[in-house]
Formats: sequence, C-alpha cells, structure tokens
Amino acid sequence: MKTSFYNLFFKIGDKFIIYNTLNSSISELSDIYYDVFQSPEWDLTQHTEEANLFFTKQGYIISSDYDEIGDYLKKFESHRNPNKLEVQIFFAFSCNLTCKYCYQRAPQKNGVMSISNFHRFTNWISNELFTGQYSQCSIEIYGGEPLLAKRLIKILFDELALTLKKTNIPIDYDIVTNGTLLDDEIIKLFIINDVYMQITIDGDRETHNQRRAYRNGKGSYDKIISNISSIIKQGGNDLLKVRMNVDTKNFTQISNVASKLHSINVKNFELGWVNFLSPISPDYSHSINSSDFENLMIEIYNVLKPFGYAPTIDNFSVITTCMFHRFHGFTITPELDVFKCDELMDFKKYKLGFIDENSLLVIDKVRYDQFLSRKPSNFHECVNCRLLPVCGCGCAVQALRSKGELHQNYCETTYKKIETRIKNFILVSEI
Repeated sequence: MKTSFYNLFFKIGDKFIIYNTLNSSISELSDIYYDVFQSPEWDLTQHTEEANLFFTKQGYIISSDYDEIGDYLKKFESHRNPNKLEVQIFFAFSCNLTCKYCYQRAPQKNGVMSISNFHRFTNWISNELFTGQYSQCSIEIYGGEPLLAKRLIKILFDELALTLKKTNIPIDYDIVTNGTLLDDEIIKLFIINDVYMQITIDGDRETHNQRRAYRNGKGSYDKIISNISSIIKQGGNDLLKVRMNVDTKNFTQISNVASKLHSINVKNFELGWVNFLSPISPDYSHSINSSDFENLMIEIYNVLKPFGYAPTIDNFSVITTCMFHRFHGFTITPELDVFKCDELMDFKKYKLGFIDENSLLVIDKVRYDQFLSRKPSNFHECVNCRLLPVCGCGCAVQALRSKGELHQNYCETTYKKIETRIKNFILVSEI
C-alpha cells in the first residue's frame, strides 16, 4: 500500500487536517498519524484493521499499483460525454433591463432570433437526436433576456415534443431570466415541461432597482417579486432558484434579500459573486473574486442560516469538465453562430461554426480539435499537481484573459483557497 499523491495536509489551530482532492475526503489526524502520513509507503501490519479500513475508504491510502493520476484523467475524459448533446441557446441578445454590471452590454449584441432561424435551430436539434448517438440532451435558454422571444419559447416544447416521443431521449430545460416578462401562461408552460428557472434579486427594493432597472429608469423589483410569488402559487417552487449577484456594493443587502424570499416561501436561494471574464461592464471594479468570497463565507453562512438558506460549506467536489471541454457542448447565438462558450462570443476568431439553411451544423474541424485538445493531460504542470482534481486545468476563458491564449492552463484553485475552505468547514461544523 502507499499514501495517496492527492493528500494535502493543513495545521488549523491545534488540529492536523488531511484532505484528499481526488476523493473529496477530509478528516482530522492525530499527531502520530500526521507523522506517519509523511511517508509515501504504508505498512498495513503497523496499524489497526479499523484504521486501515478507514484510511482506505477515504482514499488516503491506496494499492501500490493504483494509478491515481490516470484514474482522474479517465474521469475527466468520461465527463466529456460523447452521448450528451448540451446546448446553450440565445433566443435574444436584447434585454429590457440595463443592469449595471452586465457583461453583455456590448453594442453589437442586439436583436431577437427570427422565426426562420428558430425553425433551423429546432430542426437541427431534432436531426441530431435522431442520429442515435445521444442518450441525453440539455437546453439552457439564455440571453440577453430570453423572454423577449417569448413567442418562440412557447412553441419550443411543441416543436421538440415529437422528437422526444420518437427517440425517448429526455430533454432537460432550464432558463436564466430576469423574471420581469413572466406571466401565468409561460409559468404554467415551464412547470409542465419541468423547466428550471433562475431569477436574480440583487438587494432590497432600492438597491435592486438601482442595479437592475428598466430602460426607462423604472425599477424592476416589485414586478420580479410578484412573478416569483406566481411561480410558487402555481406549484413551481422546486423548479425555481433565486440568485443574488454579490459585489462590494450590495454585500450588506444579503440578509434583506434572504428575509424577503423567506417571507414568500422561496426554497432555493443562491449567492454568486459578480465575476467578469469579459471586461465590458463599467462596474468591473466593484466585483468580488472567488478568494474574497471564500473569506466571507462564514459571515455569509451566519447571515443566511436563520432563514434556512445557509450556503454549502463542505463543497470539496472534484472538478472535471465544463461545456467548453465536452464533445457536444455548444453555445448558439440568435444568428445561429456557434461557439464553445458564451464568454467567447465577443471574439469572432473563436467562432466554431454555424447552423446552415439546411439545419446542418457546419464546424471548423481544426478549431474544434484545438479546443478539445485543451485538457489536463496536455499540461505537464497539471498532471503533476496535487490540486488537479479540484481545478481541472482551470477555465479556458480565464487563461485567455490572463495569458492571452485559450490553450493554456489557468491555476484557478490555490492551497490558500483550499485552506480557507477547510477552516470554514471546521468552524461551521463546530457551530
């Protein structure tokens, strides 16, 4: 037996902590075992059966011939999933709000998908699913404000219903909407088709209205809260997630939002930091990065816990792939241009292809192969890094921003960030 390459050790207060990045295991060690684990070899005869079983189950000790690095790389490859069609569709670039921090405020982004392009899109989806190579399909409806194309969304489910029936391939739908254009008819349609809805509330009425106003300057808060209540009244609470985009301007508003959502019985409330990969927004300087967010997590936890919305502190999950890495993951614009990520739509040189007038996906094969070649096994420093399972070679767009090149790794996770997360986990466990 041997000790895992992916074991990390931290001294937090008077505790010795072992954390295995490949298995998401975290445990407290005695002083004796902390010293024992500093050796790469593990002699089963020197420890109790109970200890050997525990350490093996947690992945802290492994068989001498077990190739951990190879196992993670296989897991990464399997999550690229050649059997899943994953689509992020922009039915509209236009928006009825003027959110101050929106990264999609570039002037060239405008318009709503035409009905002819819509039918080309749905025909392409159907044709792909009829090929027999897929067992799964997911469609994320995004924007702009996608409900500016409400008439298209209303017929989307009927367009694909026959395909669903004939292929027996489940289609998972979700939509990211500002929530202002919801009505009882579209809410009912979303509930019938199990569409997961994400809506943003960014503070109390005054704060939210300053950040997320209509184009005429009028606030959107009351309309969104009313529509959230309608979703809940129609039985869609389990399909609803309300998000708050947190930055330095509205951090103090977290409790106000939680209190309001709790009062109208919202089940799922999520905080996220305003994270700009494309530096378009004039409010870029007010963003909170992921490290700042980790440092604030205990404070956030204590604010949200009384309302039943405490964030997940023990999130030590293994990172494999995002849509950029997956074989059949595509972002599609209203003009039916195709990219591997919505963050790349401002960079026309990274356009992957388009859906033509015959509803065929025309791909730049060389560029497609280049994109898919960005994986941990092609970065020597990633293969030899103990943080690989919780980093996955990092975000391609972040690599583009920081290094000027997509085909580079990006060290998104640090030992310091892991240590902060473990400290938070220990503090919450003791509360």
